[in-house]
Amino acid sequence: MVEEINKYGTHLPLLLKVVEATKGSVLELGIGSSSTPALHKLCVEQRRRLDSYDTDVSYVDQYSKQYRSPFHSYFWINNWDHAGIDRPWAVVLIDHKPAIRRRTEAVRLKDFAEYIVIHDTEETIDRFYRFSSIWKHFKYVYHDERTPRNSVASNLMSVDWLKGNGE
Repeated sequence: MVEEINKYGTHLPLLLKVVEATKGSVLELGIGSSSTPALHKLCVEQRRRLDSYDTDVSYVDQYSKQYRSPFHSYFWINNWDHAGIDRPWAVVLIDHKPAIRRRTEAVRLKDFAEYIVIHDTEETIDRFYRFSSIWKHFKYVYHDERTPRNSVASNLMSVDWLKGNGE
């Protein structure tokens, strides 16, 4: 499990820091072995709403059985355009498939989310995710330069408090 978190959960330190600094509902786009258990635990402890969406029905089935709570809802989606996510969120995690949709949902939620945490934003793989095209849509952007890079974007809240965090 530790190897799995190290390999796929590089966004966890930044994500959890942002979640802990907020109070409202959390949206997870892309269920996974690192983010889902961590967000579930934190949101249940804090009695916060967590909505997890994925295009893989087996992930939705597996995690909804393993991590159950009245505070945590799971949604299988086959068309991101029809996902009912256009509403206020404290934190949104962008880590879903297909990869080409990640920038679409980031821009779509730019005026709904206090903070959007985006996984895998390093420039060396920009040819896959093309996140470089979305930063202009946000008033505030913070890039955690650890490899792989993860970012926080917002139009509602400053991200200056994340700079120089020593992590």
